[in-house]
Amino acid sequence: MNKTIPIPIPILILIGIGIVAIVAVALARGVGSRAAAPQLSATEEWQLTGVCADLGKKKVAEKDDLQGTRRDTSYSAETRYDPAARRCYVLLTGRSLKDLRNGIGEQIISLYDGQTDTLLAVVKFSNKGYLVTGTVFDEKHKNTPTPWSIREKYPNKPFSQSGYENAVSQDALDYINELMGREKVDALCEAREGDPHALASSVECRLR
Repeated sequence: MNKTIPIPIPILILIGIGIVAIVAVALARGVGSRAAAPQLSATEEWQLTGVCADLGKKKVAEKDDLQGTRRDTSYSAETRYDPAARRCYVLLTGRSLKDLRNGIGEQIISLYDGQTDTLLAVVKFSNKGYLVTGTVFDEKHKNTPTPWSIREKYPNKPFSQSGYENAVSQDALDYINELMGREKVDALCEAREGDPHALASSVECRLR
C-alpha cells in the first residue's frame, strides 16, 4: 500500500504565492493590452484634426451669436488635436474692442475641451498686454500653487498675496501652453512703452 507523503506547509504557501503571482501577471497583461488604444493612422489623425478645427469655429460662432449686434469683443480660436491623449483642445481668445487707442485691448483667453465643451483654464491680459489673472479649472491638474508651496519655494522671502496670485496665474498660463503644445514662456516679459509692435507682441511672447 502506497503511503502519501505530506507536503510541508511552507512549501504549500510558496506554491500558492507563485500561482497568485502568475495569475496577477496574466491579468495585468490582459488589462494592459485592452487599455492600449491602437495607434491612429495619418489619415485618421488628419480627419480628427479637421473635426477639432470645426469645433473651434463653432465656439467662435456661439460667442458671436451671444453678442448679437453689440460687437464689443472680437473672438478667434486656435485648435489642437492631441493624438496621444485623443483630445481636442480649443483655445478661444476674446479681445476687447474698447479703447484701442490706449492699448491693444484686454484679452481673455480660455482653453476648452473641444469634445465636452468643458472650460479647462482661463487667463486674462490687460490692455497693455500684461498677465492679470489666471485659473485652472481642470480637476486633474495637481500643480496649482498654494500659499504653503509658495512659502516652501521661497523660504527666505515674506509671503505676499500678490506674489501668490502671480504664481497661480503663471501656472494657468503654463498649463495652457503645455496642452497647446507650446513651450513654457515667462509671463513677466515687459513690452517697450511707445512701441506698438512690442505691445502687439507682448501677449504673443507669453502665449505662443
